[in-house]
Amino acid sequence: MSDSPFVGPRPFEKEDSDRFFGRTRETEELLSLIIAHRAVLVYAQSGAGKSSLLRAGVIKRLEELQYPVLRSARVHGLLPNDVPPESVQNIFVYHAIQYWAATLPNGQSIKDHAKTTLSEFLKPLVAAPAAGEESSPPLIVILDQFEEFFTTNQHRWQERRPFFDQLAQALHELPTMKVVFVMREEYIAQLEPFAELLPEKVRW
Repeated sequence: MSDSPFVGPRPFEKEDSDRFFGRTRETEELLSLIIAHRAVLVYAQSGAGKSSLLRAGVIKRLEELQYPVLRSARVHGLLPNDVPPESVQNIFVYHAIQYWAATLPNGQSIKDHAKTTLSEFLKPLVAAPAAGEESSPPLIVILDQFEEFFTTNQHRWQERRPFFDQLAQALHELPTMKVVFVMREEYIAQLEPFAELLPEKVRW
């Protein structure tokens, strides 16, 4: 492994946290927002280091505080060859679940989730309350590169509002769940009409 503090032309990952310097204030500010609110938006210009800040900075701090954090998901990807596009109920939901598929129990396949809702998928991942506790620790869901919600699968644009309906349902049914959107600054105006569907105002 190189001793260089630079990881090259890719975002810093959680395992690079010991080489991630100079953004302590931003890390702590974003950490405070996520702890205080249920929906948070992280936005900046392309290449500003949004993903690195989350992966190598904030996620490590959340895990130190015993918050369960799902792998950062995206709403864009490739469908498996044995999954017909028409069988997928919501293309954006399906791709997010693809990123979390590593947490599926043995014997399940991502193709089994073509019609699974966000709430159905996330509920089993919420940890049971510890002894003496009334609620489980907050589950942190991070949707990275969320501008892809508007730039990909445009022929399935009708599924955008149902995606947010499902996200709102998951937030309602999982009272401690939190969601973090990470996206390029020029797309935040397109997000506003959908963010209004969430049970709590998105913190910008």
